[in-house]
Amino acid sequence: MLPGPLAAAALAALALLTACPERQVTGAPPLPRPALVSVGDLAHTLRLADHRVAIGPALNLPFVPAPGRLLRVDGQEVVAFDFPSVADRAAFTRTIGAASTRTIAAAGDAAGASAPDDGPGLAHMGGRAVYWAQTPHLWANGQLLVLALDAAPSLQALLGHVLGPQLTAPDARGVAQPPMGAALARRALADRLGRPEADVRLIAWEPLGDASGPVAPAYRVSLAHQGETWVVATDAEGARVQVEHGPRVLPVDYRQPAPTRCPR
Repeated sequence: MLPGPLAAAALAALALLTACPERQVTGAPPLPRPALVSVGDLAHTLRLADHRVAIGPALNLPFVPAPGRLLRVDGQEVVAFDFPSVADRAAFTRTIGAASTRTIAAAGDAAGASAPDDGPGLAHMGGRAVYWAQTPHLWANGQLLVLALDAAPSLQALLGHVLGPQLTAPDARGVAQPPMGAALARRALADRLGRPEADVRLIAWEPLGDASGPVAPAYRVSLAHQGETWVVATDAEGARVQVEHGPRVLPVDYRQPAPTRCPR
């Protein structure tokens, strides 16, 4: 038994704690955001917050070394790339950064000309220069890298709440205009699929360096059609387009039809 004064003090302290339990958590740090380890984790977390999520087909990009999966979140498209480990994802996200000056052969430029690689729409990823056809928004959490193109403010706020802040601020200068080779590659793929060009979505393109050879590819172009991802290589004029990756076999090579000439 505690002496009378000590017992009274202990009882008073206990009564204060039980009467005002909220005082125990005042000023406590917020709970840490849980690390996500799979696309299913992301979908489950969003559904718990009463958002509509549908997991779609695979969507892989040649400059991201992890398999991607398309999701529709409240009707908006999101791509989640699932890395083997948190360390692998962190190592890749460290390569996403500001532009630098490199030697590229852009459409209309002399082959090998030195060109600043810091135009709008550019992101360096894994040491590769990638130009986006739409504004990219990127988040990272756990093993996931999440991409949304031209995301609405409501989607940006939702993914920021679940995943944390965006990796990089969107480029205020907008997105790059696709060079002729990339634009015509989209048309070529649409022709080979037998679909209207408007049905094929241009996602991004990479300059491939010296395109001085007669058929040397100048760009690697990532395209999407009805949940399918296609990667094609094209020369600077888009006259020769070759499929490097796709969900099914198409003709190996494609040449744009030569312009008709009026007889003299």
